[in-house]
Amino acid sequence: MYMNCGDEAAARTLFEGCPSRDVISWNALIASYIKNNEIGKAQLLFNRMVSEVNPNSVTIINILSSCTQLASLPLGQCLHAYANRRQFSFGFDLSLANAFISMYARSGSMQNAEKMFKILLKRNVISWNALITGYSTHGHGHDAIHAFLQMLEDGFRPNGATFVAVLSACRHSGLIEMGLQLFHTMVCDFKISPELVHYGCVVDLLGRAGRLDEGREFIESMPVEADASVWRALLNACRLHSDTKLARTIFEKLVELEPMNAGNYVLISNIYAAAGLWMEVRQIRTRLREKGLEKPPGVSWIVVKSQVHCFVAGDTSHLQSDIIYASLNSLSTLIKESGYIPDLRLVLRDEEG
Repeated sequence: MYMNCGDEAAARTLFEGCPSRDVISWNALIASYIKNNEIGKAQLLFNRMVSEVNPNSVTIINILSSCTQLASLPLGQCLHAYANRRQFSFGFDLSLANAFISMYARSGSMQNAEKMFKILLKRNVISWNALITGYSTHGHGHDAIHAFLQMLEDGFRPNGATFVAVLSACRHSGLIEMGLQLFHTMVCDFKISPELVHYGCVVDLLGRAGRLDEGREFIESMPVEADASVWRALLNACRLHSDTKLARTIFEKLVELEPMNAGNYVLISNIYAAAGLWMEVRQIRTRLREKGLEKPPGVSWIVVKSQVHCFVAGDTSHLQSDIIYASLNSLSTLIKESGYIPDLRLVLRDEEG
């Protein structure tokens, strides 16, 4: 209760002062930290916990969710080894097994996700969704479709989350017609009411195929009001296909929905810049300054030996930045020597010009 109300100090005082903490006490605090996105504190608490009480499957599932958020494969593998040593039954504890499938899939270890999936004595829709989402996330569109068809063949009924995963797989892998067919199947055969995320996938599918007018008509025919994410999917398609006229209309719609989102201004600015419309670029930059908006830089990160390393574009703050940039330059030289020619049409231009 204290953690949910934002009073961490009171929660920790109560926890540390408890004379007989049991596994539920530890789980409550760990789960609260994870819920509040305090992943590091949750993992440190888990390390303390194992010296005092034996974690149960709920503990492992909670900590695994933190691994999933960080895509920390080494920690997830350690937890897998720990669960094996403690003789947790993956065959019978479906929730625990599903958590491991999700962790491995999110971390890019699809081979381990598949192994865990295959040992299950029984499966549910969450098991299938975790596997399909993993394939989708890492660009294995055909594998995602195959798993989806196998799911149907085994008698499982997909839910909305299943179709989010398989539609995303189609759009990431260029399976345009397959994706449109699956959306029709979801609505007509399984009677699942689409949510905004499903509509966004369809708009993205149409946009990637260059069917921009069809994408706009689809949005306007939706039975629910499209949010900014749906319109932005179409704006991204305008960028891909250099349609500045439609982009201008969509941008003004986005400004109505998200007047303080600097990212929309940067996106339309780059569409204009790619088309050589420098006067429009200056106008957008002027509007951005007048509103006092600034787009925060995108952050990339990687986990190396349980340590998280974060980077922004052009970052030199890392202690090994010289080595990192030398490696990048070496890789760039190698791929250019192999005949690679970069496509710079979609490079973002955040600088003033």
